Amino acid sequence: MVINYIVILKWKENYTFFHLRDGKAKMYAYCIRSYEHILRAKGFSCVHKLFMINPLYLLNYGNDEN
Repeated sequence: MVINYIVILKWKENYTFFHLRDGKAKMYAYCIRSYEHILRAKGFSCVHKLFMINPLYLLNYGNDEN
């Protein structure tokens, strides 16, 4: 799997789901922490303890209250 194809990682019940840019998802039986050090070095960010994002796919960031 090419790292630049990964959009977001989600962790649920000891599984990590890799959501890819083609809309597909792959499931792996490891917690998100198993991938964290590798992906942080590639620019990924932890936005929550259950999510990591690839900033290449971040379209905007802001407060939607206004």
